[in-house]
Amino acid sequence: MENTGRCSRTCVHELRRACRTAEAAAWLLSSADRSAFERFRTKLKRLRRRAGSVRDVDVARLVLKSLEGSSAIRRDVSLVRESLREKRLERGERLLAFLLKHPRGGVERAARTLLKLSKSLGNASVLRSLRGLDARVRRLAAKGPRSIDAIHTLRIAGKRALLAGDIIRPMPRESNPLAALVDQIGRLLDLEVAIELTKELASEPSPERVTMREGVRRTKRATKRASSGSAPHATGPVPLLGVLRRLARVEKSRSITLGELFSRTPRSRS
Repeated sequence: MENTGRCSRTCVHELRRACRTAEAAAWLLSSADRSAFERFRTKLKRLRRRAGSVRDVDVARLVLKSLEGSSAIRRDVSLVRESLREKRLERGERLLAFLLKHPRGGVERAARTLLKLSKSLGNASVLRSLRGLDARVRRLAAKGPRSIDAIHTLRIAGKRALLAGDIIRPMPRESNPLAALVDQIGRLLDLEVAIELTKELASEPSPERVTMREGVRRTKRATKRASSGSAPHATGPVPLLGVLRRLARVEKSRSITLGELFSRTPRSRS
């Protein structure tokens, strides 16, 4: 990216995935030298978070694009997507500036050090690390997470174990229950990202966002009426945030169900 000066959606997605895969590989080698592993992980986190801030906007815009077919919220969707386009440009420029200042994301030296120290590692040590990643996912799933933060933590652990497993022994995603869980939670978190960015835009002082702030107020009024037992108005546009939150509740319920099923799935033998 630093060579081309391009920050396309595909490039950012691939960068994020490369960061996650590199971190998973580093976990497999972490027993060689814990301090070297932590140094590499810290460097990688700086890059991943900057790419993540851009990816969040891309995800939110895709989620909103899928709602354009609803005439009730089409105007709100259009306003938010346009505002997100501006935010995406700003975040993309910051990511490119970081990459220009830190070639290869600033992780190359730490990665070489970890690789050098891990050359003496045997297969048993690597497999032990993989089992440790898998065990963490199962511990988290067994707790039955209900909050978004806890579910997000489960997905991070699940994705790490999934990527590490693909490095050691690739498994078709369609037959992997962990992949199904990770993908389902991903759909929930995509909606949560869209909700947070929409709320952020609605709170920003801008003439173009008056409609969105009004949408937030309508959502709050509808929630208040529902809690007081009074019937909501049947007419008027459906607030965008209300639609996103309703979809998120559905995906959250599915994520919780899949997490419970996964926690009861026997661990495959190495």
